[in-house]
Order: sequence, then C-alpha cells, then structure tokens
Amino acid sequence: MLDSNPLLEAFGNAKTVKNDNSSRFGKFIQVNVERSGKIISATIRSYLLEKSRIVHQNSNERNFHIFYYVFIDPAISEMHGLKDPADYTYLENSFIDAIPEEEDQMGCKIMKNCMKKLGFSNDEYNEIIDLVVGILSLGNIRFDEQYVNGKGDESYVDTDTEQYLEKVTKLFGSQYKDFIEKVNMSDNF
Repeated sequence: MLDSNPLLEAFGNAKTVKNDNSSRFGKFIQVNVERSGKIISATIRSYLLEKSRIVHQNSNERNFHIFYYVFIDPAISEMHGLKDPADYTYLENSFIDAIPEEEDQMGCKIMKNCMKKLGFSNDEYNEIIDLVVGILSLGNIRFDEQYVNGKGDESYVDTDTEQYLEKVTKLFGSQYKDFIEKVNMSDNF
C-alpha cells in the first residue's frame, strides 16, 4: 500500500504556495485483513482530484509533478522531442523552477521504481508516459474559425499547431486524417 504512494503523488500532488508536495486529491484506503490481523489486500480510491490544475495554476504554483518528470528523464524527452516545459501551454504559466531540478530527478526516479515494484511492465510505463506527453501536447492545439457562406462558422486546426495534433493523435492511437475530417465536417466544434 505504501509503495503506491510515490505514484499517486506524481499524478496527484503539486507544488503550491504553502507546500512543495501538496496533495491535490483525496484518497480513501480500504484495508482487508484476515482474522489474525494479516493484511490480505487493499483498495485505494481517489476522489476530488483537482483537475482544473492541469489547465491553470495559481501564481507561484506548479502543475502535477508528472508533467515535469517527463522533461527530467532524458530518454523520455529525447523520444518525444521535449525541450522546455515553458513551451507547453499547460505549464507556461506555472512556477516551473520552484522546485530544484535535483528534487524532480529524485521524484521521477522514485516514481519509476515504485511502478516497477508494483508490477508495471516497461510497455505499460511507456503507454502512461505517452498519455502524459499527449495531454501536454493537447494543450498546444489551437482552433480558428472562419465564416463560410451558407454554412456559418466552421472550425479548423490552426496550421501553426498541427504538429501538436499529429503528436496527440499518434500518442492516443487515433488517426490524424480522421480527426481533421471530423473537425472540418463539424458545424459547432
């Protein structure tokens, strides 16, 4: 049960004005024990996750730790072409340098070890990281609209941000072409 804590903290904790590792969610742990008192299983339920933090952080605060960990790990940042957290809309207004890089490196290492201990395979780890990078990239997609005679306003992906849409569709396992067709067919995207 305790071994899962670094993973929960990576995805649910953030640096706030009052605390560098503030829990932005609640968790309930149900422990099942035998009559002898030996723990046989446990279930952790999270609730009240502060989802709005993903797209907005208060002054002098950061997003969830996991969003900075992907930049710390050289293998991840190289594989996904990540350079600077400030290049991503969901991080650009956060207090990026509030926690020393060494602490983020240690947090990332502890989280990875936790995932191994809990039985996550390398493929599962990589899929989770793909989702995190995909979420960061999703925030950089911009839509524009134009008026089309007889149809009204139509939305389209801003050409300057198409690279992020391509990355998101690849990481989320969908087809770029299919997404673009749906956007172009939608009257009220």
